[in-house]
Amino acid sequence: EKLKKAEAEKLKLEEMKREEAKLKKAEEDKETERQRRMAVKAKMKKELQEVEER
Repeated sequence: EKLKKAEAEKLKLEEMKREEAKLKKAEEDKETERQRRMAVKAKMKKELQEVEER
């Protein structure tokens, strides 16, 4: 009986760790996407300035 409970706890812990890893990955992906968008915006702004300076 104790063994079953311990096994269930272990499985629950592993599941929680997986969920946490998934959330962390999603956060990192969101941050990467945000940085990429900012880089694209900066590039467009720079190109626009170059066009205006001519």
